[in-house]
Amino acid sequence: ILFFVPVILFGQQYCGTTLNHKQKLYLSQDKMKRNTWIQNKTTLNVPVQHHIVRESDGSSGLLPSHIIDIMNVVNSYYSNANIQFYNCDSINFIDNSSFFNFSSYYEDILCETYDVENVVNIYYFNTVTSRAGNGLCGYTFFPPSADRIIMKNSCALNGSTLSHEFGHYFSLYHTHGSTNNGTTTELVDGSNCTTDGDELCDTPADPNLSGVVNTLCEYT
Repeated sequence: ILFFVPVILFGQQYCGTTLNHKQKLYLSQDKMKRNTWIQNKTTLNVPVQHHIVRESDGSSGLLPSHIIDIMNVVNSYYSNANIQFYNCDSINFIDNSSFFNFSSYYEDILCETYDVENVVNIYYFNTVTSRAGNGLCGYTFFPPSADRIIMKNSCALNGSTLSHEFGHYFSLYHTHGSTNNGTTTELVDGSNCTTDGDELCDTPADPNLSGVVNTLCEYT
């Protein structure tokens, strides 16, 4: 729904967000609504709960000052869509070295214990790896699913990845399509923009730029 967020291209190489059949069906049924969506004139305020995972002795991990900086960056991007995020409660510190370097294999064990209902739960870890053992910057879930975003600390501080994952949380595909694999089927002339690529006509087709451009968006 966020037509004006400019960051969905970034961080794709290490984005672990995937799409299951139920979510694909939901987004397919909702496709026309997303293409005819009219931006709210008033600000939508979205509550979030921050969970910082540290070593068992309370060392390492992000600082409260980091969360302030992170929220300022995210809100600066989403102000274009009249969406703002606010802290629904104080930071939840989880002091457990077993989860400091996190594998998504253990997500249910940890997150179902600490998730707060009806808010976006953001977890911050020293490192994040997929079940297959691949290093990730972060991931979330397309709707309908858990209200949860998983972040690697350094990527939470890079100014783009968390905003990128929020885009997925709110139903945005990558601009080249629903997965990180292969190139887009969207045509350059935009004639199939409602059915291919990100299925939104306000973004031009791109072939999947991850790994083929530098930080200046120059082809390498």
